Amino acid sequence: MSNHGVFIKNDNGTLVIVVVYVDDFLIFSSKLNTIQHTKSELSSCFDMKNLGNAKWILQMEVMQSDDQKKITLLQSQYIKDILEHYGMVNYYPVKTPMESRLSLPVLTEPEVDVTIYQQLISSLMYAMVYTCPNIFYTVGIVACHIAIPGHIYLKAVKHIYHYLCGISDYKLIYHATKVPNELVIYLDSD
Repeated sequence: MSNHGVFIKNDNGTLVIVVVYVDDFLIFSSKLNTIQHTKSELSSCFDMKNLGNAKWILQMEVMQSDDQKKITLLQSQYIKDILEHYGMVNYYPVKTPMESRLSLPVLTEPEVDVTIYQQLISSLMYAMVYTCPNIFYTVGIVACHIAIPGHIYLKAVKHIYHYLCGISDYKLIYHATKVPNELVIYLDSD
């Protein structure tokens, strides 16, 4: 698997990851001197400014604890912006991203504006990928009908936006702790 915006290097036994998006980039490493060395190497090849620790990147707020053992990511401003953009600021929050036992039949003709439906889904996907993994399944379900959406699909999408109203300040927190090399996930949204 490869990603054209992620560069990985082993610098004398220390892993360095550089993530590039257009003209912004982040440098990750477990050792500060390795980060400084990487910055020095890059600045010898490119005109660049050191803006310090990341605070905002790609509409995502990044907060680092004082001891640098915890990173918090949140998109509360992005969520508020999309709610405002789509006229859903005053939506009442709901507790789940999807109504229980929702059935979405396959249609042969679109019943709602396809472009607007696709824009609504796209905005949800951006939040889902970065800081709202709890809407992943639901967005996947409504995205299956992106070419031929109906009123019931639009209602389901709006339900997700109702859900976002209640979780706009939720955060992802990453701790620098030693854990076994296995991923443990807990999820129950029914």
